[in-house]
Amino acid sequence: MVIAVAETLTVRGEVTLDRFGNLVRSEDDRAIPNCVVGLRGQSDIDGGGVWDGDATTLEVLAPGGTRIFEGEVVEFRGEEYIVAHVPFDWSVGRRPVNPRHKPRTRFIIEKKEA
Repeated sequence: MVIAVAETLTVRGEVTLDRFGNLVRSEDDRAIPNCVVGLRGQSDIDGGGVWDGDATTLEVLAPGGTRIFEGEVVEFRGEEYIVAHVPFDWSVGRRPVNPRHKPRTRFIIEKKEA
């Protein structure tokens, strides 16, 4: 039996400054538990068995029905990313034959520029 490691992503709400100029996070932050996160693409360098991937763009498989929108800021392992493409929910209109099969929502996140 293969067990996937689940990650929790945090979708950040609006960020504002208080009257003293301090950064204040809103209470709109929400967590997305049980996500599978991986590199967007990998390539075999010169066929030598050395794999290289771009860690600035990640692919996320979130639980089916997850509400996330393009342009939202997501925090993953302490780093902030932006949802780069419109998410696709594989669970809409599907009824799996295997009851343990859980279609997921797929979206791409890119590392936020400083």
